[in-house]
Amino acid sequence: MVEKSTICYKSTSESDTAWLRIDTAKSQIIGLLTFNYGNGKLYDGQFKGKMYGDTLKGHFDFKVDKVDKWYRNPVAFLKRDGKLTMGVGKFYMYFGSAYFDDKKKIDYDKGKFIFELRDCK
Repeated sequence: MVEKSTICYKSTSESDTAWLRIDTAKSQIIGLLTFNYGNGKLYDGQFKGKMYGDTLKGHFDFKVDKVDKWYRNPVAFLKRDGKLTMGVGKFYMYFGSAYFDDKKKIDYDKGKFIFELRDCK
């Protein structure tokens, strides 16, 4: 049996803060992702994804301000120097879900959130 391995990250960008808590014990990485924006908006939900080399790609299923309506967006993080940089990419919609456009490159240099390792509390 594989030991559960939980890793936590935090990112601060201006007045916005984000947290990522993931379990890396299996090939599918699952966890919780939260964005708390300075304007009072809260995006809170679940992350599911996989590592592809140095890139963690998956989906973020979330609620906005705890309203009982779910949304889904693709997310991608580039792992470098022990940090995860959230990329910015072009989306397309398919049967009500958003996906990254594979014809457009995800830009990690424009990423607003750079997640650094933190203690899980």
